[in-house]
Amino acid sequence: MIIIPPKPKYTREQITEAGLNIVRRGGISKLTARNLGEELNCSSQPIFTEFKNMEEVRNAVYSEAKNLYHTYVLNKGADSNAFRRIDYIRFAKSEPKLFTMMFIKENETEYSIADILSVVFTNTDSLLVSVQKDYNLTRTDAYTLCSSMWLFIHGIACTCACGMTLFIEPEVKKLVDTTFEAILQNLRK
Repeated sequence: MIIIPPKPKYTREQITEAGLNIVRRGGISKLTARNLGEELNCSSQPIFTEFKNMEEVRNAVYSEAKNLYHTYVLNKGADSNAFRRIDYIRFAKSEPKLFTMMFIKENETEYSIADILSVVFTNTDSLLVSVQKDYNLTRTDAYTLCSSMWLFIHGIACTCACGMTLFIEPEVKKLVDTTFEAILQNLRK
């Protein structure tokens, strides 16, 4: 007699989506087997038929959050206006717990300001080439412009994510544009 194992009650995708919802509401610290079981209205056992352990669940949730982030920000491409768009800040305001999980966490490695762009962006070279060409800058100046703008935008995004700053799009856009122009003008002196 052949014994056929029971069909899993929940798919990997359903468990990941439930985990994402937990993180959206309470942050990554609330992503536990018990909370995931409650979210799915089951024990924790069905979770571990699809995942080896909670670390694997966290990785899947992080990956899904990253996909969502890409729809907000990275799908727009690596053009020279990347640092004038406020999609990153909009993501921080719309998804504060996901933003915190992804961008405000203790890292095992500290990075210098000089290395930050290559850590944050996968397409740093194409971004820098675009900025160099569009604004007639040296590679060093393009890097200074991009890293300065990222640090500025990240600061605004962090204050929005933690509820310290209201996100009023025209005001934020004006601040970003003014800062961009000021840095660009300073580099051209």
